[in-house]
Amino acid sequence: MKIELINLDKIIKNPYQPREEFPKEEIQELSENILSNGLLNPIIVRKQKDKYQIVDGERRFRACQLTNIKEIEAYIKEYDSELQFMKETYCLNVMRKDFNPLENAKLIKQIWIASGKLSPYKLSLQLGVTPPTIYNAFNLLEAPEEVKQAIKKKKLGQGSVTFLSKLPEKEQIKIAKEVIKRDKRTGQIPIAKRVKEELDTQEFKEGLKKDFVKADGKKLTIKDFIKYVNDFLYNGISFYKRIPYAVRFMDPEQRKKLAKNINYTINILETSLESLEKSN
Repeated sequence: MKIELINLDKIIKNPYQPREEFPKEEIQELSENILSNGLLNPIIVRKQKDKYQIVDGERRFRACQLTNIKEIEAYIKEYDSELQFMKETYCLNVMRKDFNPLENAKLIKQIWIASGKLSPYKLSLQLGVTPPTIYNAFNLLEAPEEVKQAIKKKKLGQGSVTFLSKLPEKEQIKIAKEVIKRDKRTGQIPIAKRVKEELDTQEFKEGLKKDFVKADGKKLTIKDFIKYVNDFLYNGISFYKRIPYAVRFMDPEQRKKLAKNINYTINILETSLESLEKSN
């Protein structure tokens, strides 16, 4: 990487920067340090036409903006593709101690889309994380806002969302509030235990029979559900967020193979439903 002196007016933010909050106190303190000692660690940028896009160092850039400094030194780095740039942005941010789970999840989803919607396993290999990290990220993005905020504020562990995602939104919020109120520790055990208790309740089971899933705001019967499963497996039509991500991220060929393997089971279910309807 070469280093150049760049005018602050020509530096622009990283569009994939997942960090949403930059505490004013921290930036102000850093700006005072830069005024006293200079910018000891140059930021990293990439050339974008007549501008320079930040790769690493947005805090330092913001701090320099608060000073009377007009130009700063920056390393200029080149990338073979936009995806490579996104991956490096992720790797640089994931090492931060204050990188919160929501920021992490949003950036993972951006990379997943840009990479052609790889399977969680393949995506985890490319990002150097475990597959559960990918599953947790997507579960978190689809969690109720109350659950997202509880995890962001570290009132619940990020892994909790995996257990909560098994439940409808209303129950997720209820159990999250119960666990936070009862147990101040952040951990998955209280959540896992409460989710299991909820799934085992007769009231919940009866609720599933009456209102098995929802799509486009409509209530579906179990027979409708089977039709939607078939549509998803053959055509990739996503109908409900509780579809396991291991299936949801399969490519079309993988879905077709899975469909063939479970068609026998679906036929049995359809036959059973017809028998039940006749008996009723």
